[in-house]
Amino acid sequence: MYVFPNLEVNINNAEWLYERAVLSPKNEWVNKINKKILDMIVGDSKVYSSIDTVIANNDSTYPVEFLNYLELTGVPSHKLELKVGVTVLLMRNFDAPRLCNGTRQ
Repeated sequence: MYVFPNLEVNINNAEWLYERAVLSPKNEWVNKINKKILDMIVGDSKVYSSIDTVIANNDSTYPVEFLNYLELTGVPSHKLELKVGVTVLLMRNFDAPRLCNGTRQ
């Protein structure tokens, strides 16, 4: 990729990563770009899924599978695929002050 040349070598170089960005008008394109970059990183990936329980008295006529398939603006995807060493942007902090942008875990 043009934005991330030698990604395998520079994946742990924070300064190198700070100088690069990809802007996209559609979430669908962002997901494709993220998948392509993730595939360039050596190692096994792990997929994390959101909780998808339905309230017993819910009047929704939509199956849970359909709701998990939706990619809505402002709503995180149902599945998150990660690899060890990949940089992640923290959007909401539920474990303050231990986790914040700029920290490395």
